Amino acid sequence: MGTDTPRSQGPVPLVVTVGVSGHRRLSQLGDLARTQTLIREHFRVLRSRLREANGPVEFILISPLAEGADRIFVDALREEEPGARLLVPLPFEQASYEASFSDPDAAEDFRRRVADPRTLECFVVPGG
Repeated sequence: MGTDTPRSQGPVPLVVTVGVSGHRRLSQLGDLARTQTLIREHFRVLRSRLREANGPVEFILISPLAEGADRIFVDALREEEPGARLLVPLPFEQASYEASFSDPDAAEDFRRRVADPRTLECFVVPGG
């Protein structure tokens, strides 16, 4: 028998998955900047507590990246955790989904986010 044993690469990180889906029209929120600040603040607390209890933590975000709340949430978390990976579940085929956006710039922004190397997968949810 060989004496090869796996070498320790350090502690195995806790992988935390955070999902969000919200409203596209956010006019009722009022102060959008304040909302983003609150999201970041709450995320910092969560991340700190997880790291204190478990050591290293990696985040996977799940969001269909619709306009509005979805993108605001993903942006806020990525400001705090730039390496966070992303899964993009779609309710129906991507072309039809993009056509539901308010303007071509929103569809282009969606495609840019899906092409980001931190995006693990963009897929249609079965039965969608």
